[in-house]
Amino acid sequence: MNIMLSSVGRRSYLVKYFQDTLGDDGIVIGTNSIPDTQGLLATDRSYVVPQANHPDYIDILLEICETNEVKLLFSLHDLDGYILSQNKDRFSEIGVAPIISDYSVMDTALNKYKTYIWANENDVNFPDTFLKIEDAILSVEKGKISFPLIVKPIHGCGSIEIRVAHNEEELHMLVKLVNNQVMRSNIVDFFNYKTDNAVIVQQYINGQEFGLDIINDLEGKYVTCFVKRKFGMRAGETDGAIVEDNEELKGFGAHLGDNLKHIGLMDTDVFVTKEGKIYLIDLNPRFGGGYPFSHIAGADIPRYFIALAKRSSVDPSWLHVKTCVRGYKDIDIVTVNK
Repeated sequence: MNIMLSSVGRRSYLVKYFQDTLGDDGIVIGTNSIPDTQGLLATDRSYVVPQANHPDYIDILLEICETNEVKLLFSLHDLDGYILSQNKDRFSEIGVAPIISDYSVMDTALNKYKTYIWANENDVNFPDTFLKIEDAILSVEKGKISFPLIVKPIHGCGSIEIRVAHNEEELHMLVKLVNNQVMRSNIVDFFNYKTDNAVIVQQYINGQEFGLDIINDLEGKYVTCFVKRKFGMRAGETDGAIVEDNEELKGFGAHLGDNLKHIGLMDTDVFVTKEGKIYLIDLNPRFGGGYPFSHIAGADIPRYFIALAKRSSVDPSWLHVKTCVRGYKDIDIVTVNK
């Protein structure tokens, strides 16, 4: 049961989780467009590949899969998963099971305006979101929302270029700034942007941030949800968290999983206001930076998906966590011996 982790990046901990599960029964193959990342160096076999939008990317991954007899494919990056979701059938044809959501799910999750529309259609609280400055200002004037407002790319990855506008003057300035920054980034290579439509304006939600690991099975059926209260963030990734038993947030996660019908693990960000209202903020249908806090609390989602792929029995303990487990990410050194 050889496994590929595409766009493995720095997630050496996920490599280790899969290696611990496989033991002597398989290896972990990693791919990445940047060489010498921590995750790539931790894999049993590593390959440096082009970016996911390269015209030969899928063919290169298919060849690596065939050469290494890969049976399971996980993507660890939003843009990579977006491209792979459009080519799932090609991997299935050579005997690889892609644990990746369908294109419609990936497109809804990656495009924050489409997330807003989906949320409204599925009775999910989501910050009011606007494609035009004028519409956001009109909403402020009507008293529906108020400054500050969030300005960010319509396709967000890793919390890049998220800015806060405290008044109308800043709003105009930041929309132009963020749009220009996006148009200079590699994100533009994945999407058909015009010169002025790469940004959204969003209602600012003040509250406690939580991370949800929402687990669906290989058919997109909801299985379970783990809740983490966040108390540290770094570069858009959870840096510190404590696992909690919160039935209301679990129910919120179940509602998302039931309606979105993603495949695998979905890393989800939510805010809870002081009034207790839950807002969806972000959907990431992949293993995210918050999963390690579930893992140290007893969950074993890599083992769960490997068992499903093998059609072997599932230990219920893999889908449960101990509460009140607090974790912090550390800075460590990776020794390179290859």
